[in-house]
Amino acid sequence: MRKALAFLNKLFSRRRGTSTQRMEKDKQPAPSTIDRQQGESFEESPDGLLGRQTAALERLADFLAPKGEKRFRRLGRVLSSFGTRLLLGLAMILGSWELLQWLYATWEMRQTAEDYAVVASELFYRENNPEVAKGLIDKALELTPNNAEYRFIQAYIEGMGMVRTLLNLDRPYTKEELDQTHQALGKAIFLERQAPDKPEADILRAQIYAALRDYDRAKASLKEAIGKSSNVDTRELGLVERLIDSFETIMNWNYQSLEGSDISFAYVRLAFVEHASGSKNKAKAHLAKALEYNSTSKWAYLWLGIFASKEKNWVIARQHYDKALELDPRFDLAIYNKAWTYMRAKKRDYNEARILLQQALALNPEYKEAYYALGMVYGYQNKYQVAHGYLSKAVEIDPMFPTGWKWRAIVSDEMGHYSEALAEFSRAIALIPASGDLYVRRARVYKKQKNYGTALQDLLLAKDLDSGNYRVPYYTAQIYAELKQYENAIDEYTVAVGLRSKYSEAHLGRAEAKEAIGDLRGARTDYDLAVSSARSQPERSLLKRGQYFYRHKDYDLALADFQNARNANQRFHEAWLGEAKTEWTLGKPSEAKLALNEYLKLQPQSVEGLQLKMLFKKSMDN
Repeated sequence: MRKALAFLNKLFSRRRGTSTQRMEKDKQPAPSTIDRQQGESFEESPDGLLGRQTAALERLADFLAPKGEKRFRRLGRVLSSFGTRLLLGLAMILGSWELLQWLYATWEMRQTAEDYAVVASELFYRENNPEVAKGLIDKALELTPNNAEYRFIQAYIEGMGMVRTLLNLDRPYTKEELDQTHQALGKAIFLERQAPDKPEADILRAQIYAALRDYDRAKASLKEAIGKSSNVDTRELGLVERLIDSFETIMNWNYQSLEGSDISFAYVRLAFVEHASGSKNKAKAHLAKALEYNSTSKWAYLWLGIFASKEKNWVIARQHYDKALELDPRFDLAIYNKAWTYMRAKKRDYNEARILLQQALALNPEYKEAYYALGMVYGYQNKYQVAHGYLSKAVEIDPMFPTGWKWRAIVSDEMGHYSEALAEFSRAIALIPASGDLYVRRARVYKKQKNYGTALQDLLLAKDLDSGNYRVPYYTAQIYAELKQYENAIDEYTVAVGLRSKYSEAHLGRAEAKEAIGDLRGARTDYDLAVSSARSQPERSLLKRGQYFYRHKDYDLALADFQNARNANQRFHEAWLGEAKTEWTLGKPSEAKLALNEYLKLQPQSVEGLQLKMLFKKSMDN
């Protein structure tokens, strides 16, 4: 008898300990992990990246167990525990040791299966890890193969795992991926047949429709899910809650339900769908509704930040991202998007963006979009070698990441690695064969290699794919200019400016073409327009205009432009060289020597720089 009592005490102590451990675990904030869209074009809004981030954007666990059902489940657990204790006590009293062992083994197997199911749900809903979650729920079903609830969870995890792939693409679907769409729809039908009154099937359908950009049907499915989630008899819940609390007090047992609101999630997703279909006010109203149901929804604040970023309200966007981070300091997606506000603002803060992106990578080392964004941070500052390294890491993580290949090719081009750039552009084109922009950028590299015929073929194809792409006439004009067909070049530059009025590079090209045919007044006008319309890297426009002034002996104006150019970018060596020549021409040898020294720090092997140094020295010695 003493042995049996010790056995029972050990058994129930173990179970209480497990419950206590779960309670302590539930108090700890779970790390945030969600799917990420493959990166955006650097000139596009990075929040498009979030447009395909729909998997696990809220605690979907609430959908698998609406409040009433969860409370009934808790009551079931309490009653099951009470019954198990009673049977074990009777078996001990009657001396049925074999029965006791059988009951314990059966009970232990069911509890183990439940533990697998709980951990699977936690990994999927909180950590968004469907692969591991699927393995754990499979183990639960191996132990209890007839458990309908576990089969329901299994179907939902499998369906959402399939659709997740579709939501993360920045390229067309492959046949295999489209087959996954049909499989996911099949899971939705299965869920609906299993439990027609539960919202899971509608949620899964909405995710699929959103991935396919069928926003009308996505909205209809989400509204259906909201209706099902709201259909709860609160009076009955109050009665059940009191009953469960009473049993838990008697049994000294606590089962903590998951926090959060199922309806809140649906409103967050509905906000995304409405915004994607152009209804911005409705989208904001849905986020407000989401916060009514769950005031601690970090996802609602995240999307408020995204919407503010779309409107270029950077300060407000950061406030929303900060609120999301107050709720979850490990929310890497909020950190990532906050970094973009510093890169896209008119006055860019590269250092702050870099710090934030490195924080995001510390939380998620496989965050390919953060590597891509870091590549852009360094690319903006003309630190191409570093930028190339980060972009290489992004495509190493995902070789089917066309945006990563595109921008690594652009950086390779800037570094003068033309063959590598062509191969990288071709990799991106293979993934997105209908992208006019990629053909334009590849044509630019062919042009640099003097392969004008192939370049023009790419440009004509790009024009067929996207007639409104202002870079098509721009690069076509550059080819004509290099072939000294200046009138044709001016015509194409004019088309480019017509498509984009503040196109600094096109104004520069047209200025040079006009200067080549002797239209100096027209050239000066275009140089001025190029400087005033430069949105990024203004030093390039200032350098070109400064060189124009120098050629036409307006040395004071030239000096001002060269100095402004190197003030905008201290590492812009060409501006230092232009300043050195101009200072020397103006009879300021000391100033010229200082500027030349700065140039040689950046270009120590420059033949022209070393020749000027010898000239300056010889003249000053004489």
